[in-house]
Amino acid sequence: MRTVLLISSRSPESPDTWSGITASITKQLRFEFDVHLLSADTIFSIRMLSRVTSILRRLGIRYNEDHSVLRGVLFRFSLLKKLREMRTNNATTTIVSVASVSETLFIPRNYRHVLITDAVFSMIHNQYSRYSGLNWISTKESYWVDEQALRRADQVIFSSSYALERCLTDYSIKQHDEHLKVVSFGYNLPSTATNAPTTPKELRLFFPSVDWYRKGGDIAISFCNLLSNEFDGQVHLTAISNDPNIQSFSTDRLTIEIHPPLRRSDPKTDFLLSEWYTKADFIILPVRNDIAPIAVAESYAFGKPVLTTPVGNLEYMVHDEKSGFVDPRFDETLARKVVAVKNDVEGYLKMSEYCTQLSLTEFNWEAWFEQVKTLI
Repeated sequence: MRTVLLISSRSPESPDTWSGITASITKQLRFEFDVHLLSADTIFSIRMLSRVTSILRRLGIRYNEDHSVLRGVLFRFSLLKKLREMRTNNATTTIVSVASVSETLFIPRNYRHVLITDAVFSMIHNQYSRYSGLNWISTKESYWVDEQALRRADQVIFSSSYALERCLTDYSIKQHDEHLKVVSFGYNLPSTATNAPTTPKELRLFFPSVDWYRKGGDIAISFCNLLSNEFDGQVHLTAISNDPNIQSFSTDRLTIEIHPPLRRSDPKTDFLLSEWYTKADFIILPVRNDIAPIAVAESYAFGKPVLTTPVGNLEYMVHDEKSGFVDPRFDETLARKVVAVKNDVEGYLKMSEYCTQLSLTEFNWEAWFEQVKTLI
């Protein structure tokens, strides 16, 4: 059996790491490889570096240690020690890094290195709070570290075509052979597809997010108001929000049910999410900024069409008028389309079955692994 050393920023077996994606990747790799794990958050010197940069941020000094040479240097010692402990021949060992770049800077060149990620730094710079307002030194270093990781990897596996396009346009990297490849992620919930709408007099939507503004929570509520004007019945939105100012409310035609963020490691989380996906007619993701949300794969697993904006990889993941609707406006026109599909049982069932088919053929971890194992 071939050996894989999987390296990551945080514990790869924790469901809380990267929305459970790293745990799913680890599980799949173990079907065919002897997998060893090394995560940066277990290394004392890197934990100290994280504390220092946290203090600096509170002082107004925005430094990105996630993409830093110093983090790579500190990780190198533990990496070499781990390889010695494994006592493995580099000809039969592949190092797989999951959403980690600094950790790959000093991987010995005689080991094959496969990088699995959903983004390049240019996609998250000034889009996520952690990577916004960086000083010029940190910004320059972050881009350099990211490009080095992409260049040095023997194989880069992106989760989306959008990430690949950004890699080619934002960095001076040319695609050659199979060096850069796209393989869609799967879903991280136990599920049973439910290809049927809810009751005729009830239109239910689910907003499976945490970052309220970036994911468009306010747009979701506004759109539900539009739906309540078009739909002859009750509109119900179940939403997850990290904004304590957003509260549940109900009127004669509209109910907004707000829940606080969930921890994926909590056993109750899978049950709650599965229940909300099952009850929904549509999943709503009117995002302002995103890459390739795992919520789309989860939606398809439950046979639920997705309402979203043409942002990031969403216009590739959601097939307009087939597996949902892709619309930048979320206006009355879209509301009428959604109500029309809801009221057309056969039409809705056709859309739902199309989502299920996408889940079975593309957006599942078994399909992901079948493509990825040949690249490792």
